[in-house]
Amino acid sequence: MVGSATPPGRDRTLSSALRLAGAGRRQLRRMLRLEAAATTVTGLAVGAGVASVPLLAFSVAMARTVPYLPPVQVALIVGVVALTTAAGTMPPLWATLRGRYPS
Repeated sequence: MVGSATPPGRDRTLSSALRLAGAGRRQLRRMLRLEAAATTVTGLAVGAGVASVPLLAFSVAMARTVPYLPPVQVALIVGVVALTTAAGTMPPLWATLRGRYPS
């Protein structure tokens, strides 16, 4: 199950509030992209921090070395996290902007 960066029902509330405030499509897209980027960076930082504690303890205890992750695997992890965030954020945005919405 892919979790959404936007809570259920937020897209209608958000679009209504932004319509009243006079926000356009570009502003809404930019805001949600920045929110998705912040969610991605926060998730990666927290995930790396939480995973590093037991990984470092186990690696030092068993192999007496610091763990190493090749750059290709790091890029793959970052890409999957970014793709998952985009998949949870962009379809609700597209649904919100479908139909009549001020430019």
